Amino acid sequence: MAALPTCLLLLALIHSSIQLDCTNCSSQTIPTASHVRKLMSALFLKSYDKNVLPMLWNNETLYVDLQFSLIQLPEFDEVAGTLLLIMKMKVRWLDEYIVLNYLPKTHLLMEIDLQSDDIWLPPVTVFNSVSSLTPLIKGGYDATLTLTNGQVDLNIGIVTKTGCTVDTTDFPFDEQTCEILFTPWGYQSHEIEFLPTTTYARTDQFVENQEWELLSSTINTTSLSNRSILSLSITVKRRPIYFMINMIIPIVLLGVLNSLSFVLPPTAGERMGFATNIFLTFAVYLTIVSQSLPETSKPMSNMVYYLVIMLSISSLTTFVTILSLRIYAKEEDNTPVPWILVYIFGLLTCRLCRKSKFMPPKRRKRSESKQTLTKEMTENDITEVKRDLSSGASVVTDDESMVQPMEYVDEVSDDDEEEEECRYGITWSVVGRTVDKTLFLIFMSGTLIISGYYILPLLLGTTGVTTE
Repeated sequence: MAALPTCLLLLALIHSSIQLDCTNCSSQTIPTASHVRKLMSALFLKSYDKNVLPMLWNNETLYVDLQFSLIQLPEFDEVAGTLLLIMKMKVRWLDEYIVLNYLPKTHLLMEIDLQSDDIWLPPVTVFNSVSSLTPLIKGGYDATLTLTNGQVDLNIGIVTKTGCTVDTTDFPFDEQTCEILFTPWGYQSHEIEFLPTTTYARTDQFVENQEWELLSSTINTTSLSNRSILSLSITVKRRPIYFMINMIIPIVLLGVLNSLSFVLPPTAGERMGFATNIFLTFAVYLTIVSQSLPETSKPMSNMVYYLVIMLSISSLTTFVTILSLRIYAKEEDNTPVPWILVYIFGLLTCRLCRKSKFMPPKRRKRSESKQTLTKEMTENDITEVKRDLSSGASVVTDDESMVQPMEYVDEVSDDDEEEEECRYGITWSVVGRTVDKTLFLIFMSGTLIISGYYILPLLLGTTGVTTE
C-alpha cells in the first residue's frame, strides 16, 4: 500500500511536464508574410544602398567565391580563335550590412530568397570576351540570403564567347587550352578579390561535343594591373577520326600513287597526265587544310609542311617524267648512247660484270685497208699498174674490182658488230627502263620516310618535328 502514493506522484510529474512542453510549443511563432515584409523593410529600406560595397570598413577586402558547372561547348572556331561556352556560375559573398540590420528575435527568419535587384551585386565581367565587357550578374535572378552571417548565394547561367590562342602544330591530333578570365570590373584587388573554394569546374551536366573532347578544367587566381583575375582554363582535344579518313589516308595513298607514275609504260601516253593529276590533287588538299587552320605563321601546322613537301615531290615527279620520256624518244632518233652512259648503266644493270674487260672499238679506216691490200699485191701487178698509169689508161684490174667491195663491206659490218659488242647492249630503252626503276625506288622510299616522319609522331601523341 505504501508504493501506491509513490506511483501517483510520478504520474503527476509526467503529466505536468507534458503540459509544459505543449505550452512551449504553442508559444512558438510561425513566420508569416508580415514578418517577411517587416524584414525586407528593416534590411533594405532604411540604411541599405545597393550601389555601395557592402563592407563596414573601407580598408577591408570583400572576398567573392566563384564556382562553375560546364553545360555545353557549342562551338570552338580554331580559325577565328574563339570559344563559345555555356555554363552555370555560382557566386557567393558576405554582405555585412545585412548582418548589421538583422535582429534574430524580431525578424525570426534565418534564410530568405529575394530578387537580385534588391541587393548589391559583384560586377563579375569576362575580361577576354570578344563581344562586350559588361557585368554578367544583372537583375532578375533569385538570390538566397543567409541572415545569420550575411552570406549571399546567387546562381546564374552564362554564355561566353572568348578569344583563344590556337596552337595547330599537331593538327589534327592537337589539344587546345583556352582561358576564360573573370575580373570585378571597376574594383581593385584590395577592394574585391576572388577566392574560389574549388580548383576545377563540375562536368556532371556537360553535353559532349562531336568534334572536341573535354579533357580537364582548372581554376586559378592572379592579379593583373592591380585587379583580381580568376582564370578558368578549359583543355579540349580534337577528335581526329574524321580528318584521318578524309585527309591523312588519302594524302599518303596519293604519295604512293605518285611514285607509280614511273611504272606506267611510256608508250601508253598516260604517264604525263597521271603525274599532272596527282600534282593538282595535292594542291586541292593543301587548300582544304589551309581553310581549316588559322592564318598564322607561328606556329605553323606540321600537316601544312607535310603537304607542301608532298606537293614539291609531285612537281619534281612531273619534271622527271618529262625527262624520262625524252630518253625514250632518243631511241626513235637512232641517236647512239654516249660512252659515259654506257659505263654508268652497264654497271647499274651488271652488264659489265658479265663481260670481259672493256675494250673501246677500233674502227679501221679506209686508207689502212688499202695499205693492207696493197702489201698483198705481187710485184708484177704493181709493175703493170705503173705501166698503165704512165700511158694514161684507166686501170681496173680484176683484183681491184674484187677488193673494193670487200673492203667496204668489211669496214661497215665488222665495225658495227665490234661497236655493238663493246656497248654491251646498252640502248636508250635500257637506259629509260633503268632510270624508271631507280626513280620509282627513290620516290617511293622518300614518300614513305617523309610520311612516317610527320604522321607517326602525331599518331603516337608526340611531336617529332619542331619548327621555329
